[in-house]
Amino acid sequence: MEHHIYLTFLTAFKSKYPYDENKLKNTLVSTTIKKPYNEIIQTSESVLKTVLHDKRDQFTLEKLFFFETKELSTKIKRVDNPNQHITTKQIFESRITDFINEYNIDLDWSSDTVEYIQCGDIENISNLKVSILNMSQQMMEFYHAQPKEDTVTLHVDLTGGPRTAIMLMLAIIRLVAYQGIQIGSISYANLDNESNKITVYESKDIYFLFDMIAGFSEFTHYGDAKTLRHYFDQTNTEDELTNQLLSKMGDFSEAISLSSRGLFQSSVEGINTLFTNIASRKQDNSQFELGIFQLMRNKIQESYETILSNPEDDLVYIEWCLQNDYLQQALALFVEYVPRTILKEKIILLDDNEFETKKNDNRSPEMLHFNKINDNIGSFLANLQTTYMNRAIKVLHDYLDELTSESIRISELATSKNAPISKESTNLPTLEATCYQQLENIMKQYHISTNTNHSQYHCKQFIKFLSDITLNGSNIGNLNIFPKEIRQICINLITKENSNVKHLINVDEDYCITINRGAKYFLIRKELFNGFKNNCNDETFKIILNFTFNNDNLYTYDYENDFPNKVFNIEGLSLNQYLSEPLASDTIDLLTTYNTLKQVRNDTAHANEEKKGRYTSSQDIRREIERCLGIIRKLAVHIKKC
Repeated sequence: MEHHIYLTFLTAFKSKYPYDENKLKNTLVSTTIKKPYNEIIQTSESVLKTVLHDKRDQFTLEKLFFFETKELSTKIKRVDNPNQHITTKQIFESRITDFINEYNIDLDWSSDTVEYIQCGDIENISNLKVSILNMSQQMMEFYHAQPKEDTVTLHVDLTGGPRTAIMLMLAIIRLVAYQGIQIGSISYANLDNESNKITVYESKDIYFLFDMIAGFSEFTHYGDAKTLRHYFDQTNTEDELTNQLLSKMGDFSEAISLSSRGLFQSSVEGINTLFTNIASRKQDNSQFELGIFQLMRNKIQESYETILSNPEDDLVYIEWCLQNDYLQQALALFVEYVPRTILKEKIILLDDNEFETKKNDNRSPEMLHFNKINDNIGSFLANLQTTYMNRAIKVLHDYLDELTSESIRISELATSKNAPISKESTNLPTLEATCYQQLENIMKQYHISTNTNHSQYHCKQFIKFLSDITLNGSNIGNLNIFPKEIRQICINLITKENSNVKHLINVDEDYCITINRGAKYFLIRKELFNGFKNNCNDETFKIILNFTFNNDNLYTYDYENDFPNKVFNIEGLSLNQYLSEPLASDTIDLLTTYNTLKQVRNDTAHANEEKKGRYTSSQDIRREIERCLGIIRKLAVHIKKC
């Protein structure tokens, strides 16, 4: 079912002039409304009478919304009876209700049908905003009261009100249209003071120009042609060049949606050719839409300049998507086309005997080979991490056993001396150094990168922490220097088995710990050590150790012994022989990060609940894609110079 509503801003008569109906009469033209009902006293009557009369066989207005100012209720002297006063609002309502009755229009002029919204000084921007909200909310209340399958169409008169009224009205139209209200007629009444005739003009086409301008902006910034297509569908343009251009713009939007590299390139090239043809046409302002295209051409071509100037460069498409916030498309293109670029630029080289091209496989050889490389890199890194973790966890278990034994010796020493024991008089410094050296040796053996970012937690600090609480349990408060993940793990281990220990410590919502006065520190330490010694808590050690090495660049390539071969132990894969040691490390970094970003792509493309990719935020993904593109360009330039 259709519902039709109406909006205008009522203009008040100036109260300093007496109301003289005969002097105020004007004639409404271009209508079949008979006399005296085609006589207009105030312009607000013009459009409303036209809509009510001319459209009465098509629809009936169900709700009328009027902006009114306080002046609308100001009393004005009547010329025909100076002792009697009347208001603009009374004049308007009287004349419209007479008109409705004369033409038997099915409209009940009541508080349920007519709604007045008070409007303050809309020359003030704050009042203007309040008025926009108040009117929009009332309209949407009517809209939401209708069944969902029904439509609500708004008809607008832009004639009345102060100078800023038209801005107010346009804002409301945009707001309610966005939320689902359809736009019917947008009209205004023009008074010719010489002839005293009023003509009602339909200005919906002018209003829709805003859609066209918004459509150009939308396409320039986001590659979306829906708004432009919608506008031109309504104008029914017959210009062939314009229709061809819109078709290519639609192809470009489709390429963005599907992350299609081939359609991306062909549509951009087609857009550029058509814009060039449009530019060569003689300026003819009688063809409005074509003239707008000529006007906007430079801006649009400029936004795609990098793609058009380097159509064979796969990376520019990824960069364009990043610049225009198409992160998902950038990630898809990155995963699909970075392998081709890496192989094309000879950053890595493949042995044909190990990387054979399979027959009857529609996938590109580059993608097939790189999938094999990527799978091997993933397995290599997973095995590397597992091997390191297993050996490192054993070192930590042994370290805890040694600390437990040393704590007994320290207790005996303290009892015999009846005085505090210094750390230097114990074996703790040696045990610390030995434990850390063992972990470092494992890292060196497997070429694992140590995390040198001192703003993050380092395993050496945790080894020292365990040593410090062995010497004196009161040092348990130093747990607060570690990241929240580590604090939470340790507190859970302390309180998990022994409920009595919970009363010895206080933990805030951020897992920072304070020790209650008189607490038995050795009990807290004992529960922590017992928790770590439990083999079920190897996962806990893995989390702690994860802060030790650099996950973003786990593997350090042994340039001196392995270059240019033995890359991730993949047979038939070698690095370009012209790469220096830093550039070889960059290549390893690139291949490792590609492996991670492909996992991210799989997560997002398949909406996986359990994320396997390391980067989960859009900022991280964007940063890593940009960093990898920078590495590829740097490596390609270097290789071409050699």
